[in-house]
Amino acid sequence: MFQGKRLPILFLLATFLCFIVSCTALKAVKLIKGGKASFEDQRDITIPFNLKGHLILVTGQINSSQKQYNFIFDTAALTVIDEHVADEFQLERGILVKGKGSGGKSETIRLVELRTIGIGKVSVTDCAAAVYDLSRMGDNVDGILGSNFLRHFRVMLDYRNRNIKFFHNAQHKDSTLTGPVSVPFKQDMKNGFAPKIKCLVNDRLKINGIIDTGHPDVASLPLSVMEQMDVFKQGKVLASKGSMSGGAFGWSDKNFLLRVNKLKIGAFDLFDFLSVSNNTDAILIGKRFLSNFLLTLDYPEGEMILQPYSVTDFEREMYSYGVALDKESERTLCAGVWENSSADKNGIKPGDEFISVNSQNASELSLIDLMALFQDENSTDLEVIFVSDGQQKEMTLHKEMLVPAGE
Repeated sequence: MFQGKRLPILFLLATFLCFIVSCTALKAVKLIKGGKASFEDQRDITIPFNLKGHLILVTGQINSSQKQYNFIFDTAALTVIDEHVADEFQLERGILVKGKGSGGKSETIRLVELRTIGIGKVSVTDCAAAVYDLSRMGDNVDGILGSNFLRHFRVMLDYRNRNIKFFHNAQHKDSTLTGPVSVPFKQDMKNGFAPKIKCLVNDRLKINGIIDTGHPDVASLPLSVMEQMDVFKQGKVLASKGSMSGGAFGWSDKNFLLRVNKLKIGAFDLFDFLSVSNNTDAILIGKRFLSNFLLTLDYPEGEMILQPYSVTDFEREMYSYGVALDKESERTLCAGVWENSSADKNGIKPGDEFISVNSQNASELSLIDLMALFQDENSTDLEVIFVSDGQQKEMTLHKEMLVPAGE
């Protein structure tokens, strides 16, 4: 049984779910399924990463360029490059596909083939990548390394020591692990080859879960599943004003938060925790669950291995300022607030513009910068200046526990 405290969901990055919409479907399928792994030294490779908010950041290479590019490591995404990178390499138009984000919104985007893409001395040749404008994430984000890249490898993700290990031999088992739990997973092209496992909600609702390193929460349930739960029908939920989560192509129309009695993930039972709705057809299993483990994803074998660092302890409550922010050009706007949260009680509402956060100019802060500020575990207060209904206001937001109605 897992117990503990947690911080709020503020943003979801993206879950790229792609399916073909053009007459060139066969070419697109071949491109997405393509790629070949390469190890420069024919040995296991360990890559360090930075953690900003919940996001894993790594540097890597594209094609023959000596330049280092900044990637978000996201197991629930298709590989993506920013539009400026596509222009830099003068990539051809590519193939049109439809992408769907975790906010439920879709866009038609282009899919290109990269001659090589890699990190450290590990690379994939002839790798598919979606081209998309990632500028709102920050000027230093050049792309996303997704599961159509990772599917060629056995990888070990170590949150505690902040590194990723690529095993040269996909069959290799790490003999240092003791008492690990193995969970089989499946992959399909529609989900960008993201690892998909079987989950059980409240001992009766069977649903797939996606391993999502780009998601901050323990586990986010689809709204369609929440609507079947007794607590939702009884009104024991917290609703948002506006949206509290977004994906690659836009924000959810509305979000709900409720308490889940039990969620079974492999051999692990999670009890009595809060979950925020998403607009996909799967549970998004994120950082606040995964970071309890030395996590191995053996893509060729379809096996996830969870090795607890120590006594597993996940955060069952939500402490939040109650506001989600988005970027529109240089403007920082409120996308939504939780009812009765600190932000709501202080009169912040969707559409309000934030001028500064903790004395930092909000126009100069990227979404990743904002995530880091709002998810800082060592901070319980934020000084904000915002404009609402034409009036500038200055106040201190306090991190408070979110409680669904009826609790």
